[in-house]
Amino acid sequence: MDIEVFTGAKEIINDYLPYTVGALLYVPCISENLLSRVLKRSEEGVPSMALCLEDSIHDSALPDAQRNLKNTLAVLKDKSNICKLFVRVRNYEHLLHIHSYLEEYESVLTGYILPKFDLSNAEKYKEAIIEINKGKKTPLYIMPILESAPVALIETRKNELLGIKAILDSIKDLRSKLKNDPATMDNVSGALAAEITVIVSLLLSALLMSGSYVFSRNYFKKYNDPVQLAIYSQINMLFCG
Repeated sequence: MDIEVFTGAKEIINDYLPYTVGALLYVPCISENLLSRVLKRSEEGVPSMALCLEDSIHDSALPDAQRNLKNTLAVLKDKSNICKLFVRVRNYEHLLHIHSYLEEYESVLTGYILPKFDLSNAEKYKEAIIEINKGKKTPLYIMPILESAPVALIETRKNELLGIKAILDSIKDLRSKLKNDPATMDNVSGALAAEITVIVSLLLSALLMSGSYVFSRNYFKKYNDPVQLAIYSQINMLFCG
């Protein structure tokens, strides 16, 4: 079956979904041209976009960003051939708030991006996404971001990853896309930055032991610094179920 026919559709046959998310194009929800950007990128064939309410939005601008997101989705609800849209929330409480705030316009989304995902919040995120999906015919998926210190530091990394895998395996029917994104660590020393890149091999051993994962690549900026380039070119992981 031709995978390309599924690249813009939210209602994708589950077996093919992990192959169609592709690289994410990030855009802040505060952007005045949010709607036109989504429409333009969808027309250009971008498979997925991340609509950010987290670190690209100042706290004082969050209400306006949320309102802009809701207004954008209200228009997109009546459009066809829109790329897959994921909203990056701030924490599990914010996830539940946005779920309630968007109301019927949430149906436009493919899922949510969960920042700083680790064992300190994984169970809360899990409870939130299960609650959100109650009664839904088409589920909303989650994309956990591995970017916090317990995941990065060698002293805690193994236990964190194995624990994260166990929690995500229990809801693998939601087809979580797992992104290793140490983008918040730009200012670390070269030695630590080089160490961070080792995460990839550990993720492979900790998360791929069942052989049920697929890979895609980050959408990342170009850097002259090879260390930063190595960090930004980390691998995305897709749960195949």
